[in-house]
Amino acid sequence: MYVRKKRLIVANPVRFTIFLTIVFLLIIFTISNIIKSDSAYGKIEDNFKTITVIKGETLWSIASKYYDNDIDKRKIIYEIQKTNHKKTAAIQIGEELKLPPIE
Repeated sequence: MYVRKKRLIVANPVRFTIFLTIVFLLIIFTISNIIKSDSAYGKIEDNFKTITVIKGETLWSIASKYYDNDIDKRKIIYEIQKTNHKKTAAIQIGEELKLPPIE
């Protein structure tokens, strides 16, 4: 028994080409977003400096010691807290903190 294959006929080639282009762009966009989503906060880990808190240090003293005096200390403390997932400015002796690059 002979079975005829059905052929698909494209009614409007221009519309079909536009459709394929949009699908292709969506696939590329999705793949690029998946690849880029690996870096948290858009910062590269290599730029961070890690320090260990010693007795008597506060976030304010760390901000004064490791950053330029031209930068507002409150901004530095906020960035340190955000980078280290801290809700308060409380730090413990021996705790390791990542210091983000601040410009």
